[in-house]
Amino acid sequence: MRVGFIGLGRMGAPMAGHLLAAGHEVTVFGRDRAVTAALAADGATVAESLAELGAVVDVICTCLPNGEVVRDVLLGADGALSQAAPNTIVVDHSTISPQHARELSTDCRALGFEFLDAPISGGPEGAAAGKLAVFLGGDLAAFDRVLPVVESYSSTVVRLGESGTGQVAKLANQMIIACTVLGIAEAFSYGQAAGVDAAKMLEVLHGATAESAMLRTRVPVPGLQPGMPASRDWAPGFTADFMAKDLRFAIDDVHQVGVPAPGLELVAALLDRARESGSGDCDWTIFSQHFTAPPTS
Repeated sequence: MRVGFIGLGRMGAPMAGHLLAAGHEVTVFGRDRAVTAALAADGATVAESLAELGAVVDVICTCLPNGEVVRDVLLGADGALSQAAPNTIVVDHSTISPQHARELSTDCRALGFEFLDAPISGGPEGAAAGKLAVFLGGDLAAFDRVLPVVESYSSTVVRLGESGTGQVAKLANQMIIACTVLGIAEAFSYGQAAGVDAAKMLEVLHGATAESAMLRTRVPVPGLQPGMPASRDWAPGFTADFMAKDLRFAIDDVHQVGVPAPGLELVAALLDRARESGSGDCDWTIFSQHFTAPPTS
């Protein structure tokens, strides 16, 4: 299939590479010449403009910072859809608000295109391994058409329902991991204060009901898990700024549907404290270092 990819960052570049490895005809657009050159060496075509990319593909994949950028890249005067053929499908892997996803879907459909919200989870490691989880919302027929594309870089792809539902499920994922890390941080602070060796406690927890992906990879105790952010001066897998953005979307949406989420709001407040201290570019789990004094309401 002819696939365009826009947004060649730490996630997007390896995803485009997996598309090439799966045999798709891939056209990429990006401002980092080193990244586009590396993909070109693997067989990608490098477009000189968004419009040029849109004119030669059947599916456009995006992986961008926010909904405003997605809209501009797709629907701007010289955007990727400005020269695209009717029935082109957009698969947006960005994490944006559910409302923004629904609006983009409506606007794309009015122009003869389909827009699928398809945020991802798994981090740069999952992107490199081709084992991302994809939360997908949108038209069923369009989903069926793009499934072979999305499966090129994922291990789990689930269509949740109509437009916006992919974003809802992704935000639910962020709520779960944020509250889980809060619990882990509190538990290890308690254990260490009470004189329990953190490494021994982690060993037994791996065999207990507390076991989880976050316990395996994101315990916020420096030195405990070599290679993990807390042991690498909080070098990011996913930054505090990006997680704060996701949690703001989640807070807005849970308020919209009338669901209380006190744990979510607590972690969001702690993330804001971390970012205000200058840690926005650090791994998001650094928020755990900022709850010695509770945030004021």
